[in-house]
Amino acid sequence: MIAHINEKSGKEQSVLEHLENTAKIAGRIGSEVNLENLSYITGFMHDLGKWRKTFENYLRDAIAGKAGAYRGSVNHSSAGAIYIYNHYYKGSREEKLTAQLISVAIFSHHGLMDCLTPEGEPTFMKRIASIQDLEYEEVINNLRENLFCEEHLDELFRAAVEEVRQFQRKIEKLAKQITSLITDEKERRKKEVTLITYFHSVLERMLLSILIEADRLDTAIFCMERSEFICQEERKDIWTSLVYNLESYLEQYQKSDKISILRTKISEECLQFSKRPAGIYRLFVPTGGAKTLSSLRYAVHHAKKYNKKRILYLAPYLSILEQNAEVFREALHREEFILEHHSNIITDANEETWEVDRRKFLTENWESPIIVTTFVQFLNTLFSDSTQSVRRFHSLADSVIIVDEIQSMPLKIVSNFNLAINFLHDMLNATVILCSATQPELEGVEYPLYFSSEKDIIKDYTSLYQEFKRVEIIEKEGLFDIEGLKRFIVEIIKKQNSLLVILNTKIIVKNVYQELLHYYEECNDEVKIIHLSNNMCAEHRLRKIEELKETLGKEKIICISTNLIEAGVDLSFSCVIRSFAGLDSIAQAAGRCNRNGEIPDGLGIVYLVNMKDESLDMLEQIRIGAECSKGIVKDYHIDCEAYDNSLLSPKAMKIFYQSYYHGEEQKSLMRYPIRKLNTSMIELLSRNKVGMEAYVDKYGREQPLDMLLFQSFKSAGKSLEIIDQETISVLVPYEEGEGIIARLNGEPDLEEIPSLLKQAQRYTVNLYSHQMKELNKNGALANLLEGNIIALKGGFYDENIGIRVDGNMQFLTVD
Repeated sequence: MIAHINEKSGKEQSVLEHLENTAKIAGRIGSEVNLENLSYITGFMHDLGKWRKTFENYLRDAIAGKAGAYRGSVNHSSAGAIYIYNHYYKGSREEKLTAQLISVAIFSHHGLMDCLTPEGEPTFMKRIASIQDLEYEEVINNLRENLFCEEHLDELFRAAVEEVRQFQRKIEKLAKQITSLITDEKERRKKEVTLITYFHSVLERMLLSILIEADRLDTAIFCMERSEFICQEERKDIWTSLVYNLESYLEQYQKSDKISILRTKISEECLQFSKRPAGIYRLFVPTGGAKTLSSLRYAVHHAKKYNKKRILYLAPYLSILEQNAEVFREALHREEFILEHHSNIITDANEETWEVDRRKFLTENWESPIIVTTFVQFLNTLFSDSTQSVRRFHSLADSVIIVDEIQSMPLKIVSNFNLAINFLHDMLNATVILCSATQPELEGVEYPLYFSSEKDIIKDYTSLYQEFKRVEIIEKEGLFDIEGLKRFIVEIIKKQNSLLVILNTKIIVKNVYQELLHYYEECNDEVKIIHLSNNMCAEHRLRKIEELKETLGKEKIICISTNLIEAGVDLSFSCVIRSFAGLDSIAQAAGRCNRNGEIPDGLGIVYLVNMKDESLDMLEQIRIGAECSKGIVKDYHIDCEAYDNSLLSPKAMKIFYQSYYHGEEQKSLMRYPIRKLNTSMIELLSRNKVGMEAYVDKYGREQPLDMLLFQSFKSAGKSLEIIDQETISVLVPYEEGEGIIARLNGEPDLEEIPSLLKQAQRYTVNLYSHQMKELNKNGALANLLEGNIIALKGGFYDENIGIRVDGNMQFLTVD
């Protein structure tokens, strides 16, 4: 019986060969996290359903291109799961848990499934009971005829049970640690059960990830007849090389000014701390403290000392990611060890096929020493229902994970993020570093992060903030309308060389920008004005930021922006105006003022303003944060010593987060509510109360559910939306975008379309339905590729502000 046919060579791979190869690869990966036997059995049994004549006929028909032989038409992912459940789901709780973990992984290796759906359907038990059309007896007979020894499988299963038992003990210990501060016994026990069942879902994801990786890797090696994609260089040699290159790079930039000396001090503390064992730590560093290179220094030295598998650097925004990826390449001088994985990576048409294949392979499984990626890709790896995302999960084990600008983690995913990070460290030996100038209090939320005992890399960060003090925060009283803000801006820029104005909504940014353009056109003052918002495509925003960098310090300039400029953009203005938002956002905005201490013997000023015309109804996190900040600023005026005499002090930030995280609205939001199912992601991945209640309503208690895992894995994963999916992407005619639209509107070759769509991502803007409705009304949109792509027509994109709903291009510009 055959499992695969190489389409190019016609070579055949037998079922037994594929099962044994997959088992060996899975066992090797699993051994690194003490799950060798569990992973080996899962790998060996995963494609058992291929061991029958029906599958071989289907495979030959598919290769021959016969009608009806389509992918998935023959079920081959059930037989092994049914065999494991029927033979081993008995005895102790750990034996039953082991059997179901294996069965669920096998069922799910071509697509996640719910054990129990939110609507109460017992999907797992139905698949166990459904053996029609599987030719189950033929499969088992073929298995036994091929020298299969059931006694050996029994022995492997007993060893797997012991591995699960060890994991179970660690899970229970972690659950008790996390809930130890809950005084009510009943509430504490309830939360423990939730955590234990949640961690079972993460263990299931780990096993499934190992299986998918082993299955696809063996298939790729057979079908492509090459395994060169795997980095053959010894880990220790890699880290030794990277440490040497980084230290050589850092030696070139020794300076004696105050800020540089402080940055060096931070870097040295990171170096010393890297000697500590794996843990969950914070890098609490003021804005402008060079935390990117300091965290990298920690990571490569720690990876070398403890022979870690890889380093992952995560950032919330592409602007930060691309900027820091370039820093990594320059500092480490080994580009072949760095994989950038995000939506802006475009394959070069002139690149060799092997290099394209290699990058694709590494993107699928993150088998690279250094991964530079976004929060979105990382959170997909943790929670998405995509098997491609699940496949990467095992690569997080025994790694160093740097989470930059952790305060930017969306509020709704905080609890799930915390629990996953706890598991990655406690169960899979990952080291996690949370970097920020405005560290959130993640250990104080409902589902807390369990930091290591000595959590702070920088010991005396409070004093460091005092030494780094470069700005003063001043609240302007009263409500500002657009005209009032314009007058205030005009007064400020008379005394300053540069001014950054950050407002909360795109519409008010645009309106203030227009008012300033009209004013300076009439008065003939030489002031350059730049607009930044998400109504501009990514490439447009990048060009404007580059224009800012070139202009600052050379001529008077005002930048009017949304909060996209706050975190990670290395710019320094002499003054900042910030519309009220969360104190973390205010601190990040302040980090763009006098960033490098350019104002001699003085402080930059950050003005806080209340805007009359800002509507924050659709900006939930900003609204909640602004309300908390207003209360803190009011309290600060009464007792500034309680905040260490600074609204930007670590103490002030701690007070802010205690307020920001602890409201009932925020608590509910942090569980990742799934309102259409009347539940949350936390619930779906733990006790699945909504599914259990629906099951009882539908079937009654007389219908027993003989299983231990009740999670809705697929439903939870499908509900994951890190970026607001209520928006629609529109391709805009900005520079190269105009040519892409023209090409897609013509008759592009089928082979050309994927590359064009990839390039188009830098020239798209995400719009809400009301904006789309207005553009449609004005005839501004065109459908390309049979309606699969929406493009903006010429005349509706402005080189200064991006999309214009009215299409009025009679727009003033000031140089």
